[in-house]
Amino acid sequence: MSGCDTPLNDEERPRRPAAAGQAAERVLRDAVRTGRVSHAYLLTGPAGAGHREAARDTAAALLCQRPEGGRPCGACDACARVEARAHPDLLIPDRHGIDAVRQVIAELAYRPREAARKVVLWYDIDRLTPQAANALLKTLEEPPPYVTFLLTTDRPQVILPTLRSRCQVLPFRPRPRQERAQELAARIGADPLAAFWALCVVGDDAGAAAELLANPATGNGGAAPGGAAGGLGGGWPCL
Repeated sequence: MSGCDTPLNDEERPRRPAAAGQAAERVLRDAVRTGRVSHAYLLTGPAGAGHREAARDTAAALLCQRPEGGRPCGACDACARVEARAHPDLLIPDRHGIDAVRQVIAELAYRPREAARKVVLWYDIDRLTPQAANALLKTLEEPPPYVTFLLTTDRPQVILPTLRSRCQVLPFRPRPRQERAQELAARIGADPLAAFWALCVVGDDAGAAAELLANPATGNGGAAPGGAAGGLGGGWPCL
């Protein structure tokens, strides 16, 4: 599966604790904690709503050797390998065509190697081609008992109704940008004001914002609010 040898970026990195206040996140944590896990979840929401992070954290929790309250411990060998995309029971496709679906289906025919289940973490599932989406339907309807799909989308309206109906749909609410900026700043050791500005620039993609803060020269020139180095500047475009 492509991408398995690439470390997760900050948008995809398991973190503790998961963002609070989301009913959908509580559903996922309770499922992991009780072992009553659905075969497929579709996490929806606009950019920055936290659905990608929740899918990532849930994948880590399902494979974690010592989950805590439905969350990954972040310290065990399994968590480390999830973070490195090196866990043998985690599939993270980075393509959305028919060949990617066939590869996933072929891999799911084999039982888990180490964990109790296999997890398919598939971002931006709305990008599936029509042929790929139709090919995935049968597996979503009758997956092996040891498989859990965690699918995310920013555009639930374009998902095939037949595909959506085979998943437990969990909508996520947008979170205030200030809250997400403070969380991002704490995670990477950045200035909260600069983190807020970076989220504005990149359209609320936390991974891209972290990269922009780490490499300000890739930005659009100038000086960021709060005195951050050049490449983040130009005022406050989102206020």
